Amino acid sequence: MDNYSSSINLKNILKGVLISLISTLILLLIYSIILTYTSIGENTMGPVVIIITAISILIGSSIGSFKINKNGINGIKLNNVPKGYLALLRNYTGVYDLTAEAVIHRKKEFAIQSILANPVVNVCKNIEEMIDRMIDMQKPYLDYLK
Repeated sequence: MDNYSSSINLKNILKGVLISLISTLILLLIYSIILTYTSIGENTMGPVVIIITAISILIGSSIGSFKINKNGINGIKLNNVPKGYLALLRNYTGVYDLTAEAVIHRKKEFAIQSILANPVVNVCKNIEEMIDRMIDMQKPYLDYLK
């Protein structure tokens, strides 16, 4: 890969990281305003932070890893990526895979596993009760999880 392609890849990656950070800050600011001016409790922080993290990573990685041209959407090859970064990507890919499996197979147990697999989650107790409450509070959208 020539230096020009490498510099374009690096620019795309940096652009994706910057947009991901900005979107995280904006979403966290919106959430903090909602917490301040509504009766929503702080117990919602864990799931909301997970959702905000997922959205920000999705946005940033989409911008940083795709090249759109007349041939469609093409991935960008990354050379010499640090192992720690690759491990983080693999971990989140597993979380998203479990989340998709929960939706596809309509299984609450996969949703629980996706939360447990998330590296941001540091409390493992009462997750099943939390999922049950989320399903109950959002019946029109989540009541298919059994």
